[in-house]
Amino acid sequence: MDTSAGEEVNNCTQQHLEQGNSPDVSFSTYELEEGDYIFARDSTSMEHLENEGFALPEKIAPVRNWVGRSRELDTLKSQILNPQTRAITITAMCVVGLAGIGKTTLASKLVRQLYSENASFVAATWESLRSVTGIPPRFDGVMDSLLLTLSSGEITPAVTLQDDYFKKTERLVKLLRDKPCLIVLDNVETILKTKQAKRAGYFADEYTEYTWLFRQLVETEHQSKVIFTSRESLAQLQGRETYTLSLGGLDQQSAVTLLRSFDFTANSEELAELAKRYEGHPKALEIVAAVIQEEFNGQAGKFLRDRKWLLIRDLDSLIDEVINRLSDEESICISQISVYQTPEYPLFYDGIAAQMPETSERDLKENIILALKRRQLLNYNHEHQSFQIHPLVQEKASYLLNHESSRTAHRRAYGYFFSIAKLEAEWKEFEDVKPLLRAHYHACQAQDWDEAASAVFKAYEYLRQCSHFELLINLYETLIPDNWKDGEQLITSPYCHIDILCNLGYLHHCLRQYKIALEYLQHSLSLSRLVKERQREARSLLNVGLNYLDVYNSEIALEYLHKCLKIVNSIKDYTIKCKALEYIGVVYHQKQKYDIALIFFKKSLDIARQISSKEAEGIAFGNLGGTYIEKGEYGLAIKYLENYLKVSREIKNLRCEEYALHNFSIVYNYIGDYRSAINFTLESRKISLKINDREYEGRSIRNLAIAQRGLGEYQNSINSFKEYLKIARELSSLYHEADALYQLGITQRDMIQNDCNIVNIINEAIANLKESLNIFQQIGNRAEEARVLIELTKSCRQTNTVSQEDLQNYLNQAEQICIDQQLPLLIEVREMKADCQNNCWVERNTSPCPPSGKGEMSIT
Repeated sequence: MDTSAGEEVNNCTQQHLEQGNSPDVSFSTYELEEGDYIFARDSTSMEHLENEGFALPEKIAPVRNWVGRSRELDTLKSQILNPQTRAITITAMCVVGLAGIGKTTLASKLVRQLYSENASFVAATWESLRSVTGIPPRFDGVMDSLLLTLSSGEITPAVTLQDDYFKKTERLVKLLRDKPCLIVLDNVETILKTKQAKRAGYFADEYTEYTWLFRQLVETEHQSKVIFTSRESLAQLQGRETYTLSLGGLDQQSAVTLLRSFDFTANSEELAELAKRYEGHPKALEIVAAVIQEEFNGQAGKFLRDRKWLLIRDLDSLIDEVINRLSDEESICISQISVYQTPEYPLFYDGIAAQMPETSERDLKENIILALKRRQLLNYNHEHQSFQIHPLVQEKASYLLNHESSRTAHRRAYGYFFSIAKLEAEWKEFEDVKPLLRAHYHACQAQDWDEAASAVFKAYEYLRQCSHFELLINLYETLIPDNWKDGEQLITSPYCHIDILCNLGYLHHCLRQYKIALEYLQHSLSLSRLVKERQREARSLLNVGLNYLDVYNSEIALEYLHKCLKIVNSIKDYTIKCKALEYIGVVYHQKQKYDIALIFFKKSLDIARQISSKEAEGIAFGNLGGTYIEKGEYGLAIKYLENYLKVSREIKNLRCEEYALHNFSIVYNYIGDYRSAINFTLESRKISLKINDREYEGRSIRNLAIAQRGLGEYQNSINSFKEYLKIARELSSLYHEADALYQLGITQRDMIQNDCNIVNIINEAIANLKESLNIFQQIGNRAEEARVLIELTKSCRQTNTVSQEDLQNYLNQAEQICIDQQLPLLIEVREMKADCQNNCWVERNTSPCPPSGKGEMSIT
């Protein structure tokens, strides 16, 4: 669009008419240059050729940097001309939109296209009602110009010297009846009412001559066409004879194309961000490009990082011109609703009404909102059935708020969002939780920390179950001061502050940020003891134990969990006790002491039933099933997993259902029913994708790979394990990275055993196993370290490059770990040592899925 002229008046005349009365005019062509970038350039079009219809108006605005708008042009032309008969179908068109949005340029481009297509007009004229003073030009001056041009010089000012505005209007309408003419009246907003909401879009009383003229142009029957451009809708010209086009910003592609035509450096992401930030506003994009060139050495990235506000340079005064036309009630309304973040949540009428509690519904709808819509400051999106504010207007309106009025607006906003939040039982998707997230935002802006905390606590469980850990961390971190480690807090209640720290610790633990998690949890533990809050102390101990459990420090984990158990036994908190017993069971499962693990899991099941917690009951079923998998008692494992799956579906807990399906695939991999394993894996992965659980998506891929290996599809299995490895590294999960390398190594080894033509893969298999061993040693998982040492020994034995001494060394290390950890693997290790000493190897098959192929614990 015309970003240099925008809405400004072009008082410059074209060059003197040449032969055939054809002026030199400027329009844009498109050229594909290096990199397929499209640049819009000024050029002389074919418009200089002889035209049998009308001549281009002398005062027509130039068209520079034309991009996009093909849909708008087609719409306007279809309103002007009937495609079959080319007969004019309506009397007038109004192109309305925000200042600088490109109305003038669109009208100019339209006239030029009609000219080049030999549209059936015999005369055309262009008049602007804007002047440097802001006051529209004299009516007589505009009328004299219109009459002179459309009469081909016959009706001169001398002829109409004695005419009043009625007579001049009559002469003009007669010309429009006698022959098809095209009139463009630009910047019509200058003659509209200001400072009155009820009269927004109405002609001002002092411009009765223009009012009469415009109504006669629209309402009188004639064969001509009138085009108005205005920053505001023309409320008195809304009849059937008028078509109104509300002009928005350029679409993303066109905005990026426009930006590429300027001389600055930007990658595709930066161009897209600029286009999005200014919603394709052409004038804004031109000003931004100039600022990038002049102040940021042509680096768009630097501008985006430095300029967090939108209203730079002339943009501020441009939007000022619009805001200054508002009445007091319009200013109050637009400034109050500017606190809403409409890209984050739709703005409905009730949200506006919440900001104007003292205004009646009738006055708000019939006067204020209607006025803002007519002034193009508030747009209604019929597709989304909500209101939208252009970001330039929103930022300018926010500047109208002082500190106190801003807090008031935010308080009304979070009150509104609390009021529309659904009950938790009705939540079905993330959108249902959004009102609470908006309430949290506005409460934080108002510095009402208790209300902000209330919003997060209400949404916590749902967001946690859907793995929105980073989102929850961001929400909670706004509720603690920078110096929280010194004992400072924003929340009034010390108990809520403890809960926030404890939840932050748990959430960082979920993201495997164990050091950060431990810092929050130790602090919540200290504060709990300081205020002698035993329940919160127990909960902190529970989560500290869980944190140590996941870094394979089982002894310290047990120490904290038993302390937790002691407290909950004394205060009779069975919910935390159930969880503590569960975690202790997981520790013993991790230590491969499965019989002890079963004892604790069965105790947690009993308590879950006692407290009627279906979720805890389901988790206990899952943990029992996972442990029986390890014991090789697959019938019992399937029985418990069936109960787990049933409960998960009853309570509609997708995460627990995901875990149950995942463990079923493990069972069937152990049994050797690989087709069933694949079916359960696909079901599990479907849920993982739905709830965005990247970790269990990776685990599902791992189970798929194991099944593929069991079916002899080695290359497919290797590809799947590589995808699993990629996800593990993406999540910075050292355990699963080590497991993926382990699985790759033994799969490559098995592949070699079945295809002697791929013997070179053995070196890659050994390398993967060694890397897996290093990671397990790094994270201190000694049980898995022993497993890898066994598989490394088997793999190295297939080469002639590893000495018996080295093989014996691997087995000695594995033996010592099994002794220290009391692992059942000790028998297999000693048998292999005997084979090694006798140099007589016997093939022994370990389980098809270790180390992480074991039944997954259902910890939540």
